[in-house]
Amino acid sequence: MGLPCVHMIKEMRIEVLPLNQIHEQWRIDTRSFTNDHCASLDHEDPFSSLLFEVKEKYEKQPLMQKENTLRQLSQILGASCPLIFEPTLQPHKGRPVGSNKRKETSSTRREPSYFERVEKAPRKCSGCGNIGHYRNKCPSINKSTTVGTQ
Repeated sequence: MGLPCVHMIKEMRIEVLPLNQIHEQWRIDTRSFTNDHCASLDHEDPFSSLLFEVKEKYEKQPLMQKENTLRQLSQILGASCPLIFEPTLQPHKGRPVGSNKRKETSSTRREPSYFERVEKAPRKCSGCGNIGHYRNKCPSINKSTTVGTQ
């Protein structure tokens, strides 16, 4: 069973090929032909066929399960429980954003050279040599220039 060959179709001398001659693997609508009652409901909308299946399963249940099923259906129809739930968050792949591994020094990191490790000396005034100001704000240079201009 599978796809019938051309010779077999010619021997059958039929206009319409019966679906039972084609294997389920080669049919697009395999789901609709799995049950006999579904084949009869093919021309109907999927909602009514789904309701029909629910009704069949409900009728086969014992009395206690029927009560539970009715309660669950009334909850769904009563909208006491949300029909659309919040999506579950999937963890991202890769290293986490706040990972401690990134903060640690790794063996692949290069060692800093000497000038990168040495602290820089504080800058000082080129006029008087003191720390804390620069030449343009130097009080000793400004005193001598202001005295000479008067």
